[in-house]
Amino acid sequence: MIQFLVNKNGKVIPQSDNLFLCSYQRPLSEAEKWLAQFDLKQARDVLVLGGGGGYHIELLKLKYPDVFVHVFEFRSEILEHLEDKFKRTQKLALYGINTNQDSAFYKNLFQFLDSKVPEIMPFRSGWQGLEPSYEKLHSSILMREVDTLAQYLNTTNPNLEFSNSLWEEKKNFLTLKNLVLANTKTAHIDSQVLDYFGEFMK
Repeated sequence: MIQFLVNKNGKVIPQSDNLFLCSYQRPLSEAEKWLAQFDLKQARDVLVLGGGGGYHIELLKLKYPDVFVHVFEFRSEILEHLEDKFKRTQKLALYGINTNQDSAFYKNLFQFLDSKVPEIMPFRSGWQGLEPSYEKLHSSILMREVDTLAQYLNTTNPNLEFSNSLWEEKKNFLTLKNLVLANTKTAHIDSQVLDYFGEFMK
């Protein structure tokens, strides 16, 4: 069950089983630090994993009004809160998901990833209490991006061979990153894809 508390500054903070889903004391500062991790200068679409209190989404829309923001959230109470908070916000889509998504969901998700190539923006404070579900979704997204880039590189560089075992070794990850950066046709995806690989290798 989600409770919505109000801090001393009048900010509404969601709480689940004694876990705050964004900073209780400084949600705006947390949002600033979160957004500073990403380079969105060339972004058209972003995929935010975790709604939290919505302050990170609010700041994202304030600084990048032309970027289409897609938000995935597991908790229905948080989704309802965000729907009310952003009911007049343009270029924003909220998606309620559950912990047992079927193959149709992943098919649609992968089609979305392939067509939009969004910046993936995990908001981990909003994951608290549901970390395994968010991690599973995040990993699926990362692996899709890895597979997509490997296929692209295999197509454009027929002398290269990538197998699943490639992703098990950090040195191979670094080799792939250098290949992408050295290729003028793929260098533009550095900020959109290579950061996913960094997450994947952690």
